[in-house]
Amino acid sequence: MEEMKIYTTPWETDGTVRIIRIEGFLDTTTSQSLARRLEELLEQEVYRIIIDLEAVDYISSPGWGILVGDIRRIRENGGDLKLARMKPEVYEIYTLLGLDSFIESYDSVREACERFAELPLVIEQPIETEAPESEVEEAPPTRERKEPVKTVGSRREPDAGIQQIREAEIPEAREVETSPVKRKLSFSDMIREIIEEYPTYNTWQVKREMDTERYDFTRASWFKIYRELRRLRSRHLLAEERKLTMERRRVEEMRKDFQVERRLWEAERRLKLQKDELEEEKRELERLKEEMETEKKRFREETRRTEAELRDLIRHEKALQAKLMKEIVQIVKEHPEYGPGRISEALRTSHLILRSPSTIYAKLKKADLNTREKRLRFAEGEPKDAEIQP
Repeated sequence: MEEMKIYTTPWETDGTVRIIRIEGFLDTTTSQSLARRLEELLEQEVYRIIIDLEAVDYISSPGWGILVGDIRRIRENGGDLKLARMKPEVYEIYTLLGLDSFIESYDSVREACERFAELPLVIEQPIETEAPESEVEEAPPTRERKEPVKTVGSRREPDAGIQQIREAEIPEAREVETSPVKRKLSFSDMIREIIEEYPTYNTWQVKREMDTERYDFTRASWFKIYRELRRLRSRHLLAEERKLTMERRRVEEMRKDFQVERRLWEAERRLKLQKDELEEEKRELERLKEEMETEKKRFREETRRTEAELRDLIRHEKALQAKLMKEIVQIVKEHPEYGPGRISEALRTSHLILRSPSTIYAKLKKADLNTREKRLRFAEGEPKDAEIQP
C-alpha cells in the first residue's frame, strides 16, 4: 500500500468546520494516522468535521471503523461528521455496509459545509439547555413515528442506553419529525418522509413536494432526487446483495479449499502411481539382472564345453591326419603310379574315407610325393624306417 497523506484545513466561511483531505489508501496501517488526527480535533473541541475522500481509492474495514468510531462522541457535543466526494468504488462499499443510514455523504465539500450552516439553531439548543441525565434516561428510545415527543432540540441528544450508532440515529430522526418547533431535515430525511407518506410518487412529484413551505421550499436537481430515491428504494436489495455477497465469498472459500484438497489428492495419487511405476521398473530390472546372470553362467558353461570339444577335435584331427597320411603312403607303396584321383578312389573303396583329390594332392606335396617320379622312387628305394610327416 502507498503512504497515506492527511491535510486539515478550516472552511473559508466558517472557522468551526474542519475539512480533512485524505490521499492514498485507508487500511489497517494508515488508519491510525487518521485516528490521531480526529483525536487532535476533538481535543481542540472541533466537532464539525468533513472527510474529503476524493483522492482515496480504497478503504478497508478498519478504515471505516475509524471513520464511524467517534461519531457518537462528536454528536453528543452538538457536531457531526460528513463524507464528501467519494469515488464510485468507495461509495459502493459505503452503501453495501449500510453506513449511508447514519452518516451523510455529499457530492462536494461545499454542499457538506452548507449543510452545516443550516444546523446551528437545532443542534446547539440542547447544549444550551443542558438537560440532566435523569430526564434523558426517562425518555426511552423508540422507533415508532407516531409517538409524540415534547422535548425541543432532542435530535442530537443521545440516549444513555444505546450502544450502537445506527440505533441512536433512527429514533432521533423520528423525534425531530414530531417536534412542534420548526424542523431542519436533511435532504435524505425529506425524501424519506415524502416517500413514506406518498409511496407512489415519482421523481417529479417528489421534487414538487419538496418545493413547498412544509420543506422550506427546498430545491434540488431531478438527477439528485432520482439518485436518492433509487438508493432508498433499493436498500432492501442492497441488504440482500450483502448477504448474497457474503454467501458467495463463503462458497468461494469453500470452493478454493476444495480445489486445494483436490489438487493435494491428485498430487498424492500421481506420486503413488509414479511410486508404483518405479517399483515395477525396479522389479523388471531385477528380473533382467537375474536373466543376465543366468545367461552369463550358461554362456560360460557353453564356452567351456565348446573349448573342450574343440580340444578333442584337434586331438582327433591330428590322429585322423596321421592315419590318413599312413593310408596314402601305403597306397603309394603298393601303387606308385596312382595319382591323387586314383588314391582318393582307393581310400573311398577300402576305408570309406572321403577325401577330395585336391586334399590328397596337398598331402602328397607336403610329403614331397606330388609327382609320379617321386612316388616311383619312394616305392623302389625308400628305406623302411623312413618317416613321413602328416
